[in-house]
Amino acid sequence: MNCEQVRKLLAGLVLGCLDAEDEVALSQHLAHCEDCHRQLDAWECTVGHLALAAPQAEPPPGLKSELMRRINRPTGIAGHVAGASHRRGGFFSWLRPAPAWVLAGLVLVCVLSVGKLFLWQRTGLENSRSPASLQMVVMEGTAAAPIADGTLIYLPGQHEGVLVVSDLPALEKQRQYQLWLIKNSTRTSGGSFWVEPNGYARFIVYSQQPLDSYTAFGITIEPAGGSPAPTGEKVLSSL
Repeated sequence: MNCEQVRKLLAGLVLGCLDAEDEVALSQHLAHCEDCHRQLDAWECTVGHLALAAPQAEPPPGLKSELMRRINRPTGIAGHVAGASHRRGGFFSWLRPAPAWVLAGLVLVCVLSVGKLFLWQRTGLENSRSPASLQMVVMEGTAAAPIADGTLIYLPGQHEGVLVVSDLPALEKQRQYQLWLIKNSTRTSGGSFWVEPNGYARFIVYSQQPLDSYTAFGITIEPAGGSPAPTGEKVLSSL
């Protein structure tokens, strides 16, 4: 792999969504490329802040003790806990089956909130000495997908980001969802993707210009492979 190919996969490496072959190829390249290793450090810093980027919320009574009980259970694994809790309901009924990094991030958010450590979010992330300042764009569903939601996460000045969506209707193979980057009424494609049967998708976004230079974002339903301009129904739009 060359540097350009590696940098397109770094976000996926940090999020744990690459296959073993790609991970080995990236490791071999990163072992002797300082520039790409610095990019990797930046992505690791970004992901490290994900749990602290969520807005402060008051957790349900007893959530911390329930979380700690499940985390400390000797025989449990993250995927089993999420699936079993989803079937039983209760505290964890909102944790749909998802990749391990999503579950881990949600658990960390809850624990930090209970412990009142979100004060760091208010000071550290806004402090100029902070190693990274995440930008988060919240997207809400339209009438075509009223319960859907999405979040686009990126660093200022960067051309890459992570889009996470949930509760979007699954599409047939002939159609895909397409992200649009909007500036001065011009819509540029940010890539197309399918969602899992449960409506969830995690998608790495690449753009020709820094993502923070765009004024709005939207997602429409397009033919598989994407369209040069929006033609289908809008399902998500930035606030």
